[in-house]
Amino acid sequence: MPALTRVMSYSKLRDAESVDAVESWWAAASATSYWIDHGMHDVSVYTLDAHVCLYAEVIGAPRAAPPARAWDWPSEVSELFAPWPSPGSDELRRSVPMLDVFHDGVPVDAESWRGDREVADRVGSLAFLRPEMFASYVFHHFQLQQERPEGFNKTYLIGSLGTLLFSYSESPATAANLGVPARAGQRTPADWHGVMQPHFDLQLGRPDAAADEPIWRRMRRLG
Repeated sequence: MPALTRVMSYSKLRDAESVDAVESWWAAASATSYWIDHGMHDVSVYTLDAHVCLYAEVIGAPRAAPPARAWDWPSEVSELFAPWPSPGSDELRRSVPMLDVFHDGVPVDAESWRGDREVADRVGSLAFLRPEMFASYVFHHFQLQQERPEGFNKTYLIGSLGTLLFSYSESPATAANLGVPARAGQRTPADWHGVMQPHFDLQLGRPDAAADEPIWRRMRRLG
């Protein structure tokens, strides 16, 4: 069975109002062709203020995955996004791959990953970490990932670009392999949410946010 790779990327609009132009391109037939040309499917694009995050899947051997990881916005909309330096190159990109800092499940192959599972919703959310808490956050999530694989929703995935976090998940939640053996001890905190709360910067980008405002801000999905 062909392997499946999940990719996440981050972009930033030069002007938050430009999201309408991105949405118009997204709705055009050329967008569908663009994803296909890059070997990407189940593509979701999310926006919040000037933030734009993308989730996609790539079917094929691992060697087929790099084109999707290296994708960038096409010329029709590229100038709407802020340019980013490309490591090892003078090229400026408009899309930056995000680091996988947590995944509840790992696809074995395309058929078992999707199968006949129905998807009612695809949720993307954004949050920010306190810089000094980044290492702790990654440590706890790696520990959880090892101790309780596929414990609550195999589609749940968190990507990081520095202290900016993007999470993606599908509902209804599917924990298909509850029998997957734990690969480590049982050190994950019982009060998970209480331990995680101090890791986040709730005021970044919203200084007037109420104290009880959710840590994760749900993004708007295009389409």
